[in-house]
Amino acid sequence: MLAQFRSVTALIALVSPGLAQQTTVVARTDGDVAVLAQGGGQSDFDHVPPGTPIGTGSLILDLSARIDIATPRTYLSAMTFAYPTQPYLDGIGVNFFERAYARGLTTDLCGTSASPASNGAQTGSHALLLTFANVPGTRGKVMLSFRASPGTTGTVGATLDIGNDGTLELRTAQAGSFEFPVTMPSSGTLDVRVGNECHVTGSGNVADFQSCWTEIWAGFRPDRTASCTIASYGQGCGPLASATEAVVGTSRVVTFLVTGAFPRDPVIAVTGSGPLNLPLPGGCSLLSTVEVAVLVTADAAGLATHTMVVPATLTGTTHHQFAPVTLQGQNLVLTTSNGIRVDCR
Repeated sequence: MLAQFRSVTALIALVSPGLAQQTTVVARTDGDVAVLAQGGGQSDFDHVPPGTPIGTGSLILDLSARIDIATPRTYLSAMTFAYPTQPYLDGIGVNFFERAYARGLTTDLCGTSASPASNGAQTGSHALLLTFANVPGTRGKVMLSFRASPGTTGTVGATLDIGNDGTLELRTAQAGSFEFPVTMPSSGTLDVRVGNECHVTGSGNVADFQSCWTEIWAGFRPDRTASCTIASYGQGCGPLASATEAVVGTSRVVTFLVTGAFPRDPVIAVTGSGPLNLPLPGGCSLLSTVEVAVLVTADAAGLATHTMVVPATLTGTTHHQFAPVTLQGQNLVLTTSNGIRVDCR
């Protein structure tokens, strides 16, 4: 058990430098982004122009409009918030939230707007443009989580345009989680336009309090499951090594097999970071550096196996070889297999 633990630890140490690069995001408003309140003969309006950056601290998008009239009783309030989220699993995204509350006539309204000024402003959807960056060719998913309630008199909705090319991949008023496979283009950046709509009117009964809300998280997350190839290299001096791999849940199971070992005798399973071609006495060669050596035992047919279980997200290259040993009289006899290269990307 200790040897198995050491072998897994060593393999993780060897391949960890190849983990996927952290995705970054730049967020800004796409067109005018505003909130509006109109009712009781009054209006309130808050707005930022196209291209306004959204980041942390003072760059958090925080808009609000509010009307509060005692007689006749009218209350209207609208809010927009947006800010980047913390990186997670090499991915990152942006939160984009809306709130609107209305008490008043059916002509009283408040909520999201894409109008450039208070004069003539109307409610409707507004949008952010998210630019994700990672290594060109990185496979992953654009993800959007949408939670919303239109209440009784409200309108809510979300849109998603991957590539910002005018073709919507998603238009929905229903809550849900959505994923779209993508590959990072040769530019290393991917534009994603996210629209958010949330506005509400009074019911006509000033005793009623109407509301709507939306919560969007949109992000890019790389596919962190590596793809592996296994290849034989070099010449053994009798034993033959091979390997297979399979992803089970979040783990990768790599099973190495050697045939032609000495029946019921020890076999040294070698794991290293690089290839070698070091001649040994007797005409055999050491074909892998030796960071870890694990002792296993061949069965009656001269078969032996060695298994490593590692996270399926790890990438990199390792080299492996078997060295069966036996005693013949008073002499220690050692043979070696061909080498096995495991390359995960």
